[in-house]
Amino acid sequence: MYGQINKLFIIGNGFDLAHGLKTKYSDFIDNFWEWEKKRIQSVNNFQWSTDERYYIYDDEILKIKTPRNLSDLPSDYFSPSTKGYQWLKYLTNNNASSRYTFPSANSSKVILTIKNRFLENISETYTLQNWVDIEERYYSILKNCFTSEYEKPAKSNYYISNLINDFSYIRSLLEDYLIKTTKNQIEIIPSILDKFNHIVQPNLYPGNDIINDDDIIMLLDFNYLNTVNVYYEPESV
Repeated sequence: MYGQINKLFIIGNGFDLAHGLKTKYSDFIDNFWEWEKKRIQSVNNFQWSTDERYYIYDDEILKIKTPRNLSDLPSDYFSPSTKGYQWLKYLTNNNASSRYTFPSANSSKVILTIKNRFLENISETYTLQNWVDIEERYYSILKNCFTSEYEKPAKSNYYISNLINDFSYIRSLLEDYLIKTTKNQIEIIPSILDKFNHIVQPNLYPGNDIINDDDIIMLLDFNYLNTVNVYYEPESV
């Protein structure tokens, strides 16, 4: 039978960051849009549509319509210093569009459609604030779905089912990203290992309180990754 909980250690994302792991939501968003940017800039990814009179790029996340092939753009449009999402927004702004030689007046702009509205929301939030909490944004939008503004179909076409589907897709992207981030073995950091030894074996170190056999130590881990298990494999309760 377990006795009194002697110590509770709460482990947050700073633990993973200390190991050089890019596990912040901003890391995930940056990585995704950089990957998307590379796909878009591949020369064979735009197809001419005779009906629409545009070159079109279309995937599961984006649809881009441009009056000229992307490969015809000036070299500064492909600067690696411009992050993926900012690059997309730059591509579609009026100043950038005015630098094209357009085949006709009615096709004078690059048209960008982000199909996943939740992804667009968190990307915009991150761009404006340099920080985003995906769970907070999801909860905030979910609450808005219940307001009078969202109750009438005529006023909004974004329903709870759309939000859930968008969020589920983002979650799968995040899972894939985290798996790729940790595919290399995590190295133990000696200073952190020493602190863990103080926690789980305090009787070996002078000056520590005596831990009774019936006392337990709990680690509450809020990370997506099991980095803590490299140091200590906790017993199941």
